[in-house]
Amino acid sequence: MSDMYWYLEYGKVLAAYAALLYLWPSVLFRDYLRGKGLTFRFLFCVTVPVVLYNGVILGLGLLHILNVWLVRCLFYGAFLLSVGLPLFRGEEKGYALKNLAANPKYRRSLKMQLACLLEDILEKGKRFFRNYRNHRVEYLILIVLLLFGVAFFSYPALQTHTYGNYDAYTHTEWTFSLRQGEIFPGGVYPQGLHCFLYGMSTLFGVRVYSCVLFLAGIHITAFLLALYCLLKELFLCRSTPLFVLTLFLTFDGCIVGQAHIAALLSMTRLAWTLPQEFGWYLVFLCPLLLIRFFRESGRAGEAGRWYRNETLLLLAAAVGATLAVHFYVTMVAFVLCLTAVLLYGKRFLFRKKLLPLLYAVWDGAIAGALPMLIAFISGRTMEGSLGWGIRTYQGTAGAAAEMITKNEVSLAPESSGFLAKFYAKGFEEIFGGSGSTALVIVLLVPAFIGFLWIYHAYPRRRKPRSSLTWDLCAGYLYIAAASIVMIFLYAAPFMGLPEFVSVDRIFAILRALCYAVPWVAVDFFLFRAVSGGYEKAVRRAAVLICAGVYCFSYAVDFHEYVFWVVKRYEAAADVTAEIVERYEPGSYIVISMNDERSQLEDPESRSHLLDFAQAIDEADYYALPAEYLFLFVEKSPLKQGCTQYFTGPRWLGRTSSECKQLEWQRWYPDVISWRISEEAAKHVITRYEEFKQTYYSSYFNRWIRSALCSKAYYWYQDFSKAYPTETNIYYEDEDFVCYVIHQNPEAPLNLTMRG
Repeated sequence: MSDMYWYLEYGKVLAAYAALLYLWPSVLFRDYLRGKGLTFRFLFCVTVPVVLYNGVILGLGLLHILNVWLVRCLFYGAFLLSVGLPLFRGEEKGYALKNLAANPKYRRSLKMQLACLLEDILEKGKRFFRNYRNHRVEYLILIVLLLFGVAFFSYPALQTHTYGNYDAYTHTEWTFSLRQGEIFPGGVYPQGLHCFLYGMSTLFGVRVYSCVLFLAGIHITAFLLALYCLLKELFLCRSTPLFVLTLFLTFDGCIVGQAHIAALLSMTRLAWTLPQEFGWYLVFLCPLLLIRFFRESGRAGEAGRWYRNETLLLLAAAVGATLAVHFYVTMVAFVLCLTAVLLYGKRFLFRKKLLPLLYAVWDGAIAGALPMLIAFISGRTMEGSLGWGIRTYQGTAGAAAEMITKNEVSLAPESSGFLAKFYAKGFEEIFGGSGSTALVIVLLVPAFIGFLWIYHAYPRRRKPRSSLTWDLCAGYLYIAAASIVMIFLYAAPFMGLPEFVSVDRIFAILRALCYAVPWVAVDFFLFRAVSGGYEKAVRRAAVLICAGVYCFSYAVDFHEYVFWVVKRYEAAADVTAEIVERYEPGSYIVISMNDERSQLEDPESRSHLLDFAQAIDEADYYALPAEYLFLFVEKSPLKQGCTQYFTGPRWLGRTSSECKQLEWQRWYPDVISWRISEEAAKHVITRYEEFKQTYYSSYFNRWIRSALCSKAYYWYQDFSKAYPTETNIYYEDEDFVCYVIHQNPEAPLNLTMRG
């Protein structure tokens, strides 16, 4: 399959993502969003639809009426009614449909209506650029950063068309289950990502495999925009968040040791379509909305009508979205929100704001978790990975626990104090030799803020302290406090405390917040320059500063390309895609291991290689009545944890150094593969059903891959001699081969025949 096919699939995923997350809610709720700013529209589109899709799809599943056509009717019906009714009733100026029906010159009238519509769109575009002309440079830099982030995180999937991790296969199967009308196939588990994938596939016809493969590289825009919105709320100069984003996207941070492993894995996971990483942007939005609510003056409304406050409405939707996507997201968001509460304690204790806030958070949590609660109460069991999360919290699972168990990380001496352990396993572990410098920078922020507070609170004329000064201090203090909190979460398991969140998953959040700390002083002086009438100079300087940060990172410590933990060869993915596109559904069956099942959405078109190996030992085997049988064989069967490091353009990233590759391979040492052999083909495989469920992911049972491929390879050598006209090689290279068998589906061949 050519690269153009995958680029087209990427374009389909991009279009479906934009339509589902931004276009549909923007049109359906356009009356509510009319007159709102860009930030509010973004916050609304990335929170409310996630909760809405999750609730509707899982609700239909709980009622046992989840159906593809019903979901399409609800989605497109609501969209068409929202667009069509105002036009038909004449509520939209200039192009009502009922006016067209009354006009005898229908075609001419239709042209006039379309001309009016086009003119209205152009006028709105001109008004938009006119309103935001002072921020054109800022938005241009932001767009460039977003494109850079998309290019960096999408590059691996466009180079190797296979999943980058094992969990992606599970989430693909769960999305397939939704298409079959079954919810919670593996037990009660947050389904926000799966409902979103289901919507992209069902409503826009995009293949689930392509959605899972490419979505993360596109969804990184939501992560970057959420971070940008939070920093814009905390900093006073609009350009400073752009500097932080540039540093985050380019600078590696000179991280060494186990911290480098955690950082590399955390950044890599942003390129994998996983529930937790899909919801990481909400970790920034929850404290953002909470801080914005605290800064609002006046009453928040009655507790029972909190939804009339726009900020509380978005906060409730964000809380519900965290629970709908992943519990880890909720936990990290709660910690960062608690940090904001401590800084705004007086405003939080104000009863007229406290009760509406509590009601909003409670109702939002119920909206996100209600489908799971109903399913659990109705008798469904919890999904197994939730137990892993509990063990992680107890310190018996997770990356840190594994490293400590293997004695790969030495704990601080028992005689050391709490602060000494925190410094050793926090700042020194993360920043290496620069740990002392990082600590000094973090501690200087409160001192710098204290100076600003005194300077503004006691001027010569003895004016009272302004609210702007407190917001200034609180924003800067929150950046420093949130950074310390995230460092503490990272260091907690190494200090003997529970591992609240797996340390190799939160490092991207930690890095984003820590990179904002050094820019506090820069932001203040830029703000003073803007206040002094040098706004144009600051906007021009923003371009130079962002370019300077990029050049500095490029010269000193440019970020690395992420890696893939692959389970199959790229050729297998390309061949499967070609089969799906070239042959009619129902005319073929692919005989392979579980890895190809994620690309074959039709259950009738796939067969387990394990079942095939068992069946050909029987007397007769006619159970595959399709016209074409495709047999996938790995001549060099891959072992578990085959790690692939990427190379690419130097301006986009750098290749991992050899020592860092070896350092990572301590976790996944078996990056070689077996070779098929006649001896392996003679191996008798028992416990088929057990291996059918485990041998694809279990390290202990991974050797069965060699036995299965060997059996299939040597079986085909005998079978092709008996049926030379019906057999052929569809594709072959030195590591992978695909055989094709052409038969009459009305009289299928006996596949056990030899010689």
